[in-house]
Amino acid sequence: IRDSARNSLLLGGAATAAAVVVGAVPLVAIPAPVGHGPDATPVTITAGPAPVGSSVSAHEQAVQAVFAQFQTAIAESVGLQVVPSNLRPPLDSQTEQINSIRTHGCLLLPLQADQPECIAGDPAASTTVALIGDSRAAMFNAGFQRAAEQQHWRLLMMSKAACPIANLPLTPRFNTLTEDFQRCTEWRDQITARLNAERPQLIVVSTARLYGADGTGVFQQPGFDRYDDAWIRGLADTVRQLRGTGAQVLVLGPIPDPIAVAPNCLSDHLDDVAVCAASPSQSVLSGPGARAERNAVEASGGHYAALTELFCTAAACPPIIGNTMVYYDGGHITREYSELLAPAIAALGGLALAHG
Repeated sequence: IRDSARNSLLLGGAATAAAVVVGAVPLVAIPAPVGHGPDATPVTITAGPAPVGSSVSAHEQAVQAVFAQFQTAIAESVGLQVVPSNLRPPLDSQTEQINSIRTHGCLLLPLQADQPECIAGDPAASTTVALIGDSRAAMFNAGFQRAAEQQHWRLLMMSKAACPIANLPLTPRFNTLTEDFQRCTEWRDQITARLNAERPQLIVVSTARLYGADGTGVFQQPGFDRYDDAWIRGLADTVRQLRGTGAQVLVLGPIPDPIAVAPNCLSDHLDDVAVCAASPSQSVLSGPGARAERNAVEASGGHYAALTELFCTAAACPPIIGNTMVYYDGGHITREYSELLAPAIAALGGLALAHG
């Protein structure tokens, strides 16, 4: 097994399948934990994007107003101690959440490369917005769909799990195996061709910053870390290529990593929610690497949106905001929180479009 990358992958897949089957048994036998705290007040964001045709400064002010309302809601949630009885989604909704971002095949899995049409919003709209990336793009689908309906965008959703949007070099041993299994290059070529044909006014890029030795180890050489030179160059090249379609390009910055799988942590600490809060000082969110990524995107003609203030105060990133659970696993946001982000998505999209 050790000498065969293909056999190693097959064995890993079999082991994962066995673990899923075994893990399903206690899920059937043991009732899911339920919050028993007082009902929490749902978050309501009343600020929204500036009207189409407004100045760039008006759109900037609209973004600031939306972010300020999120900051108020998050600050009020930092002190939450007990998981509320009206938590949404419930703690045992992970399967439903996973199925949600795969709806209609908009998130492709390994061995898949043929991207379905996946159009939402207003199909007759004159403004087309494309959301592309890996599963960290697909997790925003619900919010983008809501924003597209409100803003009369024609929305294209194109995503593939575990495929970096940047064309990263592969570790030599896994080169052929990875392309056979993941088919990332084939998928990227397909969506590039479609974007060139569709000519959207705005392309939004969202991606994990986990590719390499600290994440998906088949990408990059051993020792790769977040924001290394290959990542910065690859992302900058991607932005330039996308700008070549004539679209404005908006890159969404990283979101905080939970300290654990959120529903599991909350289930274990129903009376101490703060234990499951993440830190806003994570290196993925700030530091020289993140600044280099922003600089590279903007130097390549793109726009960059830091998202930390939609998840964190200066002190903490609570796992529950209002009565909404933020993450359904160790890194993907729930459909409910994605929908809550729709006003911010609309404002950020409107600002990027205003530059065009």
